[in-house]
Amino acid sequence: MKHLRKIATKTPLRTMTDMEPRRVFTWFPKKMNSGSIVWFGYYWVEEYLASVDPRHLWINTTAYTEKEYFLKKLAK
Repeated sequence: MKHLRKIATKTPLRTMTDMEPRRVFTWFPKKMNSGSIVWFGYYWVEEYLASVDPRHLWINTTAYTEKEYFLKKLAK
């Protein structure tokens, strides 16, 4: 399940951007997109910004455990 989050910025029409993946530490239990839970550890977040026009801008966020992110990078 992908989490969608709306933001407001001034971008040209039909923009698609891959943001840099970031490594995040969690103090509380965090559920990844695969269903596994990370607690007191690191996980990776990949965000994808998409826009059709300035009123319809969204960010698709995908969370991976360290192992899932490693296997995803190996697959590339």
